Amino acid sequence: MKEANTHADEHTHSDPTHRVGVESSSHNWMQGAVKHPGSFTKEAKAHKMSVHAYAEKEKHASGKVGDRARLALTFEKEAGK
Repeated sequence: MKEANTHADEHTHSDPTHRVGVESSSHNWMQGAVKHPGSFTKEAKAHKMSVHAYAEKEKHASGKVGDRARLALTFEKEAGK
């Protein structure tokens, strides 16, 4: 008789980014997150600021600028790992 699959091993997976029921392509969400590479950097340089300083300044802004600022800070955090 076959045992019922309890999925207990799915919750003890050693990869911290592993999520049960999620396709592996979604683990690479960052690769598809940037639609216009360099646009945020260009915007920061136009304000004569570093990307980090501009992202910190604009992280609470609404709309695209705020979204891009928060994404830039997320990328910074991930790059440091």
